[in-house]
Amino acid sequence: MTFSKEEDKLIQDCLRGKKKGQKKLYEKYAAPMMGVCLRYLKNTTDAEDALQDGFVTVFRKINQYKKQGPLGGWIYRIMVNTALAHLKKKNKVVFQEKFNNIDSENQIVSENQIDHIEFSQEILMEFVRALPDKYRVVFNMYAIDGFKHKEIAESLGINENTSKSNLLRARKILKHKIGIYLNELEQVR
Repeated sequence: MTFSKEEDKLIQDCLRGKKKGQKKLYEKYAAPMMGVCLRYLKNTTDAEDALQDGFVTVFRKINQYKKQGPLGGWIYRIMVNTALAHLKKKNKVVFQEKFNNIDSENQIVSENQIDHIEFSQEILMEFVRALPDKYRVVFNMYAIDGFKHKEIAESLGINENTSKSNLLRARKILKHKIGIYLNELEQVR
């Protein structure tokens, strides 16, 4: 994989511990990585803490970056792992807690209707952020970050069936919230 001279210089400066290079790397990737942290952590303060810790890890482990994929992808993976570590550390994720199941009889909107509706990214991410931690994390890891259930289970210390169940419940909650949203839109029209 080839890198631009600018990106290669950033990597070299970071390897040498140059603050100016670290600052440029941070400025280049901070905003998109903050979005990653916000998907996993509900409040901005926690996401900012994870972002800072993630960049400390990036700068500390930049020598482990093998240039086999995009630098942004490598940083992205560190941010996901850092956000997950923050969740675990703060005991916010309790994966085996009871859940009031939303049964399909109370489903306000069908899957076919959802497939044909366009939402702004902000509205959809608002719905995702409102999910209970255990469902939000699994939904993000599976649906957005492309992890397999086995990887999710290993990363979170749960079994694969729990991962699958949490994803299913996240989807049910999201469908329910979307249905409510659509009903509210219809009433306004």
